[in-house]
Amino acid sequence: MYITFGNHKQDRLWLSVSGKCRSCKWLKDASEREGVGGLTLSIKIGPSGFAYYENSVEERRLALDVERAERGAGAEYYGTDAERPGVWIESKEGIAALYGVEAGTTGRGREEMAHVIDEAHEHYGLETVTDKDGFSRTKRTVYDCKNKQFDLTFSLPKSVSAIWADSPREVRQQIEALMLEAAQAGLADVAEHGLYVNRGSTPQTQHRIKAEGLLAKAYIETTNRNGEPQLHTHMVGSTAVRGVDGKWSRVYSRALYGEARTAAAKSHAVFRALTREQLGWEWEPVDIGRGTAEVAGISPERIASLSTRTKEIDAKLAEVVALETAVWGEAPSDAAIRAMRQRITLDTRKTKHQESHATPAVIDAWREQLDTETG
Repeated sequence: MYITFGNHKQDRLWLSVSGKCRSCKWLKDASEREGVGGLTLSIKIGPSGFAYYENSVEERRLALDVERAERGAGAEYYGTDAERPGVWIESKEGIAALYGVEAGTTGRGREEMAHVIDEAHEHYGLETVTDKDGFSRTKRTVYDCKNKQFDLTFSLPKSVSAIWADSPREVRQQIEALMLEAAQAGLADVAEHGLYVNRGSTPQTQHRIKAEGLLAKAYIETTNRNGEPQLHTHMVGSTAVRGVDGKWSRVYSRALYGEARTAAAKSHAVFRALTREQLGWEWEPVDIGRGTAEVAGISPERIASLSTRTKEIDAKLAEVVALETAVWGEAPSDAAIRAMRQRITLDTRKTKHQESHATPAVIDAWREQLDTETG
């Protein structure tokens, strides 16, 4: 069975939900490449990882207040650019209710997020048992769960960010809404095909069963750490999920990692379909190894002018590869180069500062830069 959008054969290929297509060799090989599809997964230690994104909302609000005071602009100039609070999304209907929140709402900020994560992990490892005398009691079968959060990040191609930066506020809001819809499609795909929990206490009895679904708070971010336009969505949620047997436990993360890149391809295909239908965009051919494509008509020069972060990573990677080749007498393998790139990306990450948020003044500066560099 194929999910189709118009007559776009490449999108049908990536959106196949048949077991045969999902297990074909080229898709497995593609999914093993670093950065394929633009959907990455991290499992975070402790209960406070989400605080970064809640802080980002507050910092953005502060940056806009400062700019408004400096410019003397009316509130209508800023519109809903003033804040982008996280919104609850669920992999399927009814999952949010399991955690005591309402899908599609922004909730109560960090306090509610902390409560959801802590409450879910209170259920983790709890089981009602009956002893030989017929008395029931609740026991905790697993006593600790340090990895309390997952963070699925969906990042759009740079050409989309270039269009977003050069568009009026109403179009920017529409692009963000479509990105959120596509991100939710990826979350649903991950939950449908990669969401499992472990059962059984011994090697002989251990097995995995499906979990009911995922809940996440979706945070839209519009800049990278160099202060350039880069649209991406962080979907942050609890690693404690409920199995189809009604018991709560920590998610089996390997299956999530294995599905993330295939789900990314679906997210990108959904976004392409939505923008074709609602914005009239046309797209370049899909890179079959990555599942992504650039918007047609956006020049490579325009994309490159907003991609200094990529240039920095590529330059550092070239230095490391040259050094490794000189030391060992041969070039590193493709797998080693991917690992090097990931390490360089993490090691060279800059802290996001207040001035890197996409306020109207920052967006105006991007437009001037684009006009100067690309004419």
